Amino acid sequence: MSELAERLDALLNAYRSAGVDPSSNLQPGLPDSEIDAIVSEEGLALPEPVRELYRWRNGNADPYAESSELFWFRDQPFLSLEDAMAARTDVQGFMSAYAAAGVEAPVDAANLIPIAAFEGQFYVVPGGNGLGELPTSHPVITVGESLEVHFLSIASMIETCIDWASDPTLDAEDMTVEDEDAAWDRHNPGVFDIDL
Repeated sequence: MSELAERLDALLNAYRSAGVDPSSNLQPGLPDSEIDAIVSEEGLALPEPVRELYRWRNGNADPYAESSELFWFRDQPFLSLEDAMAARTDVQGFMSAYAAAGVEAPVDAANLIPIAAFEGQFYVVPGGNGLGELPTSHPVITVGESLEVHFLSIASMIETCIDWASDPTLDAEDMTVEDEDAAWDRHNPGVFDIDL
């Protein structure tokens, strides 16, 4: 088992310890041959952390299940690889709107891979060689109302989510901006200083 898969198991266990168990809604992981078959039509080169994510599990079977049955990355449920490929059209639409508004992004919209989504917001990871000019080549970027780096990597996103899920003072109703930011900064130093 890869280190990333072990940390994803730790996040799942953190949710269970907090009284939420999305296990029944998580689909089994995919072998590389199936991953390749799903993304081949899109012409994408998945970076290794995205492959590891989908080897671990293939996202939520029902992305519209009750909140307590979903596996979340912060506030966005984990997409199946099939749903991720379908969501690329929406992501590309947002990127076209940004371009039309004069917002330049250092990434080709055709190269973005959604991994999580909720109500028109997406967490995406650049495919291929990523973003070489940023402090991290494969950050997790939010696309929707804003276009910004939210996590330095999939690994740092998972660690941040483990902190949030493991701390009983950080539930959605009691969490302060300061508390949330402390966990964010611990695993993603300087992330909000990165300009896209």
